Amino acid sequence: MGTTNNGHKWRFFRAGGLVQARLDSGAIDLGKSAQTGKPPERKPKFDVGVVAALGVAVGGITAALGMVMESFFGLGIWMPLGIVAPLLLISGSTYRMLS
Repeated sequence: MGTTNNGHKWRFFRAGGLVQARLDSGAIDLGKSAQTGKPPERKPKFDVGVVAALGVAVGGITAALGMVMESFFGLGIWMPLGIVAPLLLISGSTYRMLS
């Protein structure tokens, strides 16, 4: 048997194996819970700590971006210089090396 459709047939068999493994583990958990009389323990889908860490990360990034934008818009009439100066600082050394 050769592979057809770029190996999709083999992916199906691998996915079937994964499904079978999940079914087997579920059956084992069900058997253990029937012996002990307690329902199987379930892991929460979202950990509270992960959600809190994501909130802190998003808040920090937003605060940093807001601070940069506040300083940029605070330049007033010098705003074009606020655009050109960082470009010259970054690429100025390259132009000096070329000459």
